[in-house]
Amino acid sequence: MDFASLGEAARGLAPDFLIGGSKGYHLARELDIPLIRVGFPIHDRIGGQRILHLGYRGAQQLFDAVTNTLLARAQERSPVGYSYL
Repeated sequence: MDFASLGEAARGLAPDFLIGGSKGYHLARELDIPLIRVGFPIHDRIGGQRILHLGYRGAQQLFDAVTNTLLARAQERSPVGYSYL
């Protein structure tokens, strides 16, 4: 699926985040949701080529990225900012 088709589907679903390469940036910005950069290409971040995607450690890193993205989003929208969860 390309990001144009994904965008059409996502506009009606109100997703919390988008997982994909750097080419998903424009869609994430349009939908006002965070982009978790995974896969290829990641050309707008330093070290994108070294992000581990495979195996147990890759799954752990993806889970951490998703969780931290959701926590950051909640903190950004909170009137008190950072607090212990």
